[in-house]
This record gives sequence, C-alpha cells and structure tokens, in this order.
Amino acid sequence: MRADITLATPIRRTARVLQLQGMFDVPLEEKLTNTWSAVLPVEERKWNVGLLVGPSGSGKSTIARELWPGRLVRDHPWGDRALVDDFRPGWASRTSSAC
Repeated sequence: MRADITLATPIRRTARVLQLQGMFDVPLEEKLTNTWSAVLPVEERKWNVGLLVGPSGSGKSTIARELWPGRLVRDHPWGDRALVDDFRPGWASRTSSAC
C-alpha cells in the first residue's frame, strides 16, 4: 500500500513569530506545507489487528487517518478494562490458533 500524505497548517503571525522573522530575515509563508510518501507492506499478510508504533510526534495518527479514515480509535469506551475485554464474544478463542 502506498500512502501519499500532505499536511498544511496556516502560520499565525504572533508577536514572537514576527520578532524571529525580523531577527533572521526569514520570509513568512501563508502556510507551512509538508508532503511525504511511504510504501507500507500492510497487504503482504492477512491480519485483523494492527499496531503502529513510534515516538510521540512521529506521524502514527496521521498515517492511520490517511490509510483508514474514520476508523482511528480516539476514545476508549472500555475505560479501565483491557482492550481484549472489548472483543466480540468468541472472537479471541476463534483466532487464538492462528497466533
């Protein structure tokens, strides 16, 4: 699977931003844009549950939103229970032999 992701955010012209602009003579754009492409081997094997790992701010949520729109879990309705407590009844025992 190939992911081509572009993020853009407007630059807020705060007093500090304008001060740094003047100090370093850097022109300000209206927005900051970053684009990258990645080839992710998610289709190479059959899978049901996936996990994106990496340090904070590395783009895990951005990649997940791009590849699986509307499926990113933000709120955890199970509260203080373990994730497996929210699986459908019988699901874990049916798939445990595949592990």
